[in-house]
Amino acid sequence: MVRSIQNKAPNLSSFYFQDEIRVLLLLGNTLLQIKKLHMACKNATLYALTKLPSSMPSLETLTIYSHGEEANAPMVASKFVHLRSLSICTRSAYDLLSLANFLYAAPSLETLVVSVGGGYRASIFEDPLDPRVLPEHRFEKLKSVKILRFSSAKCVVEFACHILVSAASLKCLTLDTTCGVLRCSVLKSGKCFSMSTETLVEARKAVLAVERYIKPKVPSTVELNVLEPCSRCHAAKLLMAGYHNDSVQCSSS
Repeated sequence: MVRSIQNKAPNLSSFYFQDEIRVLLLLGNTLLQIKKLHMACKNATLYALTKLPSSMPSLETLTIYSHGEEANAPMVASKFVHLRSLSICTRSAYDLLSLANFLYAAPSLETLVVSVGGGYRASIFEDPLDPRVLPEHRFEKLKSVKILRFSSAKCVVEFACHILVSAASLKCLTLDTTCGVLRCSVLKSGKCFSMSTETLVEARKAVLAVERYIKPKVPSTVELNVLEPCSRCHAAKLLMAGYHNDSVQCSSS
């Protein structure tokens, strides 16, 4: 366990730490000047939202890798006044809609990237009634949102819908259903990386969820990009799963 940190960089503005939150506490007043933080630990989202606005008031870029959360993101009074770029990666199932509270606490946020964890059980198709709608709160400066591993999980669809109705300045929403696998358009082999049949089936459900629940809410001023598995490279598995080869093929975009 780290017991002390000797800081010989008086102008330190970026910091990376993993697993041990106590490391941040040992930095003392150095925290006040940090503008870029990359953190990876359990309950990282909860800690960042409840502790960092006051301890790191100069933060402009925050990257969070959560190894698991014991509670949803709460509503907080303190603000990330200067935060402009936020990336959150969750390993396990998490109520994504609660991340709206993180956005409320970041009034200057311009770019958001969320990587969705696995293990969700409640699909929007299994529980389509009464989707949750949060009180209206405008995200005035949010311009670009990307959701990686987008799925048909109800809370994931709810979060995307909330972004669309709340982000007045939104220019681009990207929903990637492919788990970020490298595509045939960028690989020398000319073939996409393999995906499990289960992942491919969920990706098709996610695309259907976009068509049914999200596209109708997209304003004309917002560019919607939906990345789905390549029909050429994954045709055999999709056919075995009962899907016809009617999905678009990969492009360089």
